[in-house]
Amino acid sequence: VTRATLALPRAPQSLQIGTELFFHDGNPEHKMFVRIRGLTAEPDTRWLDADRRTARFPRAAGTASEGPFATYLRLGWEHVLAGYDHLAFLLALLFGVAGWRALVGAVTAFTLAHSLTLGMAAAGWLTLPPRIVEPCIALSILVTLLVHLGARRRARPWLLAGGFGFVHGLGFAGVLGELGLPADAFATGLLAFNLGVEAGQLTFLLPVVLLLQVFAAGRP
Repeated sequence: VTRATLALPRAPQSLQIGTELFFHDGNPEHKMFVRIRGLTAEPDTRWLDADRRTARFPRAAGTASEGPFATYLRLGWEHVLAGYDHLAFLLALLFGVAGWRALVGAVTAFTLAHSLTLGMAAAGWLTLPPRIVEPCIALSILVTLLVHLGARRRARPWLLAGGFGFVHGLGFAGVLGELGLPADAFATGLLAFNLGVEAGQLTFLLPVVLLLQVFAAGRP
């Protein structure tokens, strides 16, 4: 987190901020928030990335404003769909699912578990370094896949989903830790990010499950 105070001889009508700070290493996935206080009645937050490297404060008249809820919702959704480790874990779960009821149970258990650790980590109550979290996420994929492939009967996939969901929640928290949650939008941002994660999971899972259902229905 970088904070700066800009001393000016008089109150400005507007400010334009640009950055190349995170883009010199060629990683297009870098993102940052710029938060300005003092120009408007409420703090103004903008999202900058490789495609949008400047922001003007305040916004021009008639320009739509993306609040913290929409911003963190989109961040959660994008993170899941770009996170191959989380998608691989969801695929591994499908090997242990027989029917929609089992799928709903597994996804619900995963959601409750990662929501708990995500909230605890975001609040600073639980922290683990990435060198521990990332290998554990990779191990969760392997163990889930081996258990489901070796099981004689597909039952209780929610057990593995819930157990390893705690670990994946710490992985999700790493994203929020890098970007930060504004103090005055902590609850809103955390809820929106979590909902975005769920939306990303459903965006991935539903088409896959429907394709499997169509394939199964077409088999003799």
